[in-house]
Amino acid sequence: MGGDEQQSPPANFSASQNLNSVPMAASSSYSETNFTSGSKWIKSLTKDRLGQFVGGHFNQVNLGVVLFHERKDDEKHVQMKIWSAPGKEKPSFDDVMKLEEKEWKKVAKGMRIGPSWTNHWFKVHLNIPCAWYDYERIQLEFDPGCEAMIFETDGTPLQGITGGYDGDRRVDFIIPLDARIKGSLDIVIEVSANGMFGISGVGPPDPNRYFSLASADLVVPNQEAWRLM
Repeated sequence: MGGDEQQSPPANFSASQNLNSVPMAASSSYSETNFTSGSKWIKSLTKDRLGQFVGGHFNQVNLGVVLFHERKDDEKHVQMKIWSAPGKEKPSFDDVMKLEEKEWKKVAKGMRIGPSWTNHWFKVHLNIPCAWYDYERIQLEFDPGCEAMIFETDGTPLQGITGGYDGDRRVDFIIPLDARIKGSLDIVIEVSANGMFGISGVGPPDPNRYFSLASADLVVPNQEAWRLM
């Protein structure tokens, strides 16, 4: 019998049993035992579960009804004026601020913004109730349904806004502490009639799409409730 002769496995040989019996070398980079759950994070399932906390059959007794302590949208607390650039022009902040006051028109939430690709500027004055001073956070909830940028009155950009109710929604601007102490805040908001990735998905863009200023509210979020979300 030569050294190269191949022998047949025994009749009761099992490939699975044989593999399981082979000792595996331990590796410092791979844990042999997992003591935590290993479920995969699936975005759609997570979003659906969150929806049960704010909507559904029990929406009157769940987190959705306690997300905010206070909300003001009247002219006493939120004052807005708008100027819309002609055509599809995109003027600079400095050029817009040089406009005469008569060029600006008073406006309230609920207005339509458009058509597609147009540019609109808001002057916003907020009066912050002194009774709100001790709350953990005060916010401006500004939802134009499209993209926007919040500026200080000197042109310093503060925060981008993405309106609507998709996963990229960002409509909350935190009121700075100095404005809370002062009791008022003036800001400028540039709004562009397009979403984060244009007007539509893979299809041809709608050249006549309009968005709605769904919210321009001064709010006090219930931080404890939001932390449970």
